[in-house]
Amino acid sequence: MKHFTGRFFVVMFSVALALTFSGCGGGGGGTGAGISFKPAKSSSFDPITGTDASVAKPAKTSGEPDPRAEAAAASNVPLHWVYMVNDGEPVTANADGVSIRITFSPVEVVIDPADLKRRANLSGPIHAEYNGVELSGNFGTQIEAGLATGAGMSYYRDETMDMSIELSSLTGTARMNLLAHGNYEPPFEWVPDKTNLDTFETGHTWTVGSSMSGDVSISVTGGGNENINIPSTPYAEVWRLEEKIAAMTVRSKNYTNIVRLSRKTLITDLTGNPKAVTIEYWCAKGVGIIKAVGLFQVLDKADVLYELMDTNLSQ
Repeated sequence: MKHFTGRFFVVMFSVALALTFSGCGGGGGGTGAGISFKPAKSSSFDPITGTDASVAKPAKTSGEPDPRAEAAAASNVPLHWVYMVNDGEPVTANADGVSIRITFSPVEVVIDPADLKRRANLSGPIHAEYNGVELSGNFGTQIEAGLATGAGMSYYRDETMDMSIELSSLTGTARMNLLAHGNYEPPFEWVPDKTNLDTFETGHTWTVGSSMSGDVSISVTGGGNENINIPSTPYAEVWRLEEKIAAMTVRSKNYTNIVRLSRKTLITDLTGNPKAVTIEYWCAKGVGIIKAVGLFQVLDKADVLYELMDTNLSQ
């Protein structure tokens, strides 16, 4: 059980970390529970801010403008996206004798303009087998990213991940908890949050870089606690505009003015080492990411789809 717990934890940590740094965030229930999301509008291909679409911009008249009406039309509102992973089917992995099947609940992402943080949760049931022993349980991961804007661009400042896993078998129950925090200095640019991506020539590239440092706290049933300090490490990635698409349909919804971007970056593989991968994003202007592929290469699954189901943004 102890060997299984360690290997399984590495797999789940790698999956959560891959989604954390993908810009897609993830998870079901809780992130937006109890929140009524106003319709929002934006001109970005992956916005981190948006204004209230239900409030019309005041028409110009010969009189003085109404400051309250102007402010209402320009005020930012929370942004909300819900995604489906692998069409709701389990994502499988095999690592060091451990066979794992993970079913992700619908992925919910919320950005709150009050503190400009991107909050998300990864959650769902998990099943595993090791040496003929079957285990089942659930996992939950809360992800929070601090964002910033400036000079017409948006940036990631820091990210925090709080993960818990519980698995049960006939021989007992294993619990694992992890709290990780990382800082980017300087903050690194999130390239898709631009209003003019459709004006660049196909093949245009952007190279962004930073240095990341942080700390990780881990506790495992029967394994005690461990604290790890992560020294400042250079971080770089290359984005490329692969294609401009006039219109496309994702999960029965139609979108226009889409760009397909590729992102060459690093994720943590199942051995805990950096792995170079290419992730592709389809971004619709005014809505954000409507489709992505490559997020699960940590599990050697290059074709798992990540598709938009719902959002309060509209074109």
